Amino acid sequence: MDTRAKACLGGAVLVACLSTNAATLAGELVRFESAPFHVGQLQQRLARESGETPKAASETIEGYLSKPEGDGPFSAVVVLHGCDGLSKDAPKFVAQFMTGLGYVSLTIDSFATRGIKNACTQVTPGLLLTPPG
Repeated sequence: MDTRAKACLGGAVLVACLSTNAATLAGELVRFESAPFHVGQLQQRLARESGETPKAASETIEGYLSKPEGDGPFSAVVVLHGCDGLSKDAPKFVAQFMTGLGYVSLTIDSFATRGIKNACTQVTPGLLLTPPG
């Protein structure tokens, strides 16, 4: 592992790792089709009840693709979000961090094109913050 990567992983000099070309760090918005998925039994029944024909479907997924300066070859990382989606600053942060380490990164936003903001159904007890007293 080179010295720059060791410094980034140590966290002490993270700012130095983030100082690369801003155009590369912005991340290019890319769109691609998801794999076809099958409609569940409930969706099939509801479709039939409304006179529609249920069928397998696919959706367009968005992501942010970033790469370090140079011709490569580069190792790549795919970043997926959790049930609370992708924060506004996440693609930029991931791009800066990963390109600083010398990786191509693809940060997937599987909620944006489907209009989903948050899919969390319960709060994890260990993450609750309650004021003392």
